Amino acid sequence: MIAGTLVRTLGVGARGIKTDDRDADVLARASLRIESLPGVHLRSEQATHQRELVSTRGRLVKSRAQVALSVKSHMRGRLITIRGRASSQSFCETVRSVLLKTEEGLPAHIEMLLKTFEFLTTQIDELQEQIEKIACESKACQKLMTIPGVGPYVALSFVSTIDEVSRFESADKLGSFLALTPGEHTTGGKIRRTGTIHAGPVWLKSALVQAAWSMWRTTPQAPMVLWARGIAEKRGKRIAIVALARKLATVMWAMWKRDQSYCPELASSVRASSTSELESHAAIKKNAKTTRATASEAAVS
Repeated sequence: MIAGTLVRTLGVGARGIKTDDRDADVLARASLRIESLPGVHLRSEQATHQRELVSTRGRLVKSRAQVALSVKSHMRGRLITIRGRASSQSFCETVRSVLLKTEEGLPAHIEMLLKTFEFLTTQIDELQEQIEKIACESKACQKLMTIPGVGPYVALSFVSTIDEVSRFESADKLGSFLALTPGEHTTGGKIRRTGTIHAGPVWLKSALVQAAWSMWRTTPQAPMVLWARGIAEKRGKRIAIVALARKLATVMWAMWKRDQSYCPELASSVRASSTSELESHAAIKKNAKTTRATASEAAVS
């Protein structure tokens, strides 16, 4: 199995001629000629099944969001707004109670959308129960769920996508695989960084970003969050969240590979400094400056 991005480079479809026999012959010759030709990892049946559960839930959530958007658009056209998120059955109850009080009442097509919303919510809840059951039975998922912001969905998405943790030699290769790194357009000796690469597993990337947002809000004093806040001061919050998502993925990879539980002190070198720590740090700096000044005076004399 060869990555699809390399097929044209290896000569498949050259001179406008492309047949199955010719493609097989070109790929076979390339695999014998290039020993370092990268291949594609084939997931196990278990990981494939888990991946299908995760992706199906993601598609249903996206479909439900589109249905809710259609309902909200209808209500905004009547100058009616509803607070809160459309992520539970209470959304349908609120919409019905509000529209029934108007002169127009509850249109038939809106009622059909609300029933579709309720059906999708039921299906999403059933898939979520299956995901939680699988995650609770997996030792790797149990360890990953000890990280703040990482739940059953994020943990199972990570485990099912990676499948074998040993296939990545380092955390940098994992980050490159997930495409949570900035692009680069360097020419003429001038280095230019671009936005995040639009590649990699979409469902896992979105799950890691959501986990990073959750960690950002719920554990503001965590070492990884403090590290990301330092990036946010220089580059902005959005770039900091993507960087935090990448760091979160590397920490999850290290925990899984070394079979360790989450340790905030090992996740980042940044620590929350108390007042006493800041005063002691200032005193050490002052003493160091005094020592250097004394040494320079002695050298001059």
